[in-house]
Amino acid sequence: MILTTLLLLSFQLLGRAEAFVQRPWDESYALANAKVAQMTIDEKVGILTGVGQFNSRCVGDTHPVDRLGIPAICFQDGPAGLRLVKGVTGFPSGINTASTFSRRLMRARGVALGEESRGKGVNVFLGPAMDIMRNPKAGRGWESFGPDPFLTGEGAYETIVGVQSTGVQGCAKHFVGNNQEHWRYGVTADFDERTMREVYGWPFLRSVEADVSSVMCAYNRVNGTSSCGNADLLGPNGFLRENGFKGFVVSDWGATHDTAKDVANAGLDMEQPGDWIVIGGGDFNDLISGLKPAVNNGDVSIDRLDEMVGRVLAAFYHLGQDSGFPAVNFDAQQPSTPTALARRTSMSRLEFVVPPVDALTAENAGAGAAALATSLSNDLDAGASAARDRDVAVVFANAMSGELGFYDVVVGNMGDRNDLDLWFKGGSLIERVAAVCNNTIVVIHSVGPVFMPWSSHPNITAIVYAGAPGEMTGPSLVDVLYGRYNPRGRLPFSIADKETDFGTSIVYDSLTGFPEINYTEKLLLDYRYMDANGITPRFEFGFGLSYTTFVYSGPLSIVSSASGARAVTFTVANSGDVPGTEIAQLYLGFPAGAGEPKRVLRGFEEVALGVGESRSVTIMLGQRDVSIWDVVRHAWVVPPGTFTVTVGASINDVRLTGTF
Repeated sequence: MILTTLLLLSFQLLGRAEAFVQRPWDESYALANAKVAQMTIDEKVGILTGVGQFNSRCVGDTHPVDRLGIPAICFQDGPAGLRLVKGVTGFPSGINTASTFSRRLMRARGVALGEESRGKGVNVFLGPAMDIMRNPKAGRGWESFGPDPFLTGEGAYETIVGVQSTGVQGCAKHFVGNNQEHWRYGVTADFDERTMREVYGWPFLRSVEADVSSVMCAYNRVNGTSSCGNADLLGPNGFLRENGFKGFVVSDWGATHDTAKDVANAGLDMEQPGDWIVIGGGDFNDLISGLKPAVNNGDVSIDRLDEMVGRVLAAFYHLGQDSGFPAVNFDAQQPSTPTALARRTSMSRLEFVVPPVDALTAENAGAGAAALATSLSNDLDAGASAARDRDVAVVFANAMSGELGFYDVVVGNMGDRNDLDLWFKGGSLIERVAAVCNNTIVVIHSVGPVFMPWSSHPNITAIVYAGAPGEMTGPSLVDVLYGRYNPRGRLPFSIADKETDFGTSIVYDSLTGFPEINYTEKLLLDYRYMDANGITPRFEFGFGLSYTTFVYSGPLSIVSSASGARAVTFTVANSGDVPGTEIAQLYLGFPAGAGEPKRVLRGFEEVALGVGESRSVTIMLGQRDVSIWDVVRHAWVVPPGTFTVTVGASINDVRLTGTF
């Protein structure tokens, strides 16, 4: 059996955050503009600039306007839990959250992240991250939701709705094309209009539909222009505003590569953290040193300045943060231990993680329990020796990645992974153990795909893909291994045998400074590229197993409505011996000539079923789900012809097919 599972932290909150009133945007802007009308230029500039990386109790703070009752606005990382803060939870990563294929759990995690942020006095939660995993080696791919734009969009939408339900502002990041760590401060990502709308911009469009309060622009350039100074992205007729974005745009920390005049007029509203010199970018041209002179000499109009401040304050009022919002009660420069919201405390560095070996030892502490032998190093001989003559061997291997500039070089890797191998000779350890134990279970902790040439070894009886879990990884694994929890997670990416199977690469070296990367693969990422090139992965996108089995049955009904939406209905039954949850997935094939990939994910549903139980499942296809971006009309258009709908347990495990 090959078992793929998500180990999602089970959290128990001690109580919901204090109730707040979310105001309509019109009312929020009215309140904001009334304050703006009373402010001096210095006060306005202070609202739009950070106080400095190391002058703030938060990762970023704005300047308060005490006389008008406007506090400093606190910004804090990060996507998997508050960074540099004690008394908070280390949550499962974005990529593990994507593995749930569950909007319910995505939103619940967002609520918990929001409640912990609010409890610490954080106004703006710097997440979710939604950087498409263009290449599986990308250093920060684990923060986001994988290579598929639809799944990433749903993860972003549910996270934002969850976070903002607590009165905390979400910040969708990094806009846009932030797909590798090497050269990130100035690399250019070149992609066309259709690729922007259908792949990299899709999750941000869903974020706007989730009513996100703020968006963070990225370090990199897009088609030659800095993301934070790119009017096509940020301006009044740019991507965000044309799609109805009402909030403000904040720079990534030190990402303003242009003059204050240029970035302000292009659509940037706030610069953080307020004291960074652009790396490799020449003069110090951030807003705090250049905005006031630019306003005084007419390069930035008073109207534009007021618009910037109004957007920041409107988001503050929109989430009701002017009344009853907790004061900041931590110091990111000197982490403290004030009020804890969650049952289990951990910095986001997972300081209080429960390792699998501790959980397994605790499980087998009583009389009559299994006798454990352990090898807690990466020594191949010691590992094989510990496993010899054992009834079962559990082998753990991992592969990590991180953020360039904040991440130490480990095993020669800096930020982006160098390859898709397991670290510390993990693959060799697995093979050595499997050679001496005929019941070998492999547990993989990693940030994305890894090579698994050993997966077909006859002595490997199960693979648990645990991903990048939360701090309760040990107890979660024990629950799965001992059958107390029936796994239901699915791969949010493909696992293949060669790097070339993914069709993209990381640019590590450049002789001419910041490189220019042409996204020639366009729409074809991960399973889409493999489909187009006849590549069969070792384990496909959406794959996962359960301790029970499921049967799909038709007829596959596809019913259209006057609005252009379509309801796809079918039946799923639990045909096995234990209760379980199936993840039903819908893939859409566009008409010939539409220029789309062979199949694209367009829906999923978690279906919890008791033994012998069946349930009718309906997955909705909205108008945009069946549309392509027409670069001539600059609009979403439904192409003429026949669409194919496939429903099943993964992209390659098709159970039902229909057309419309």
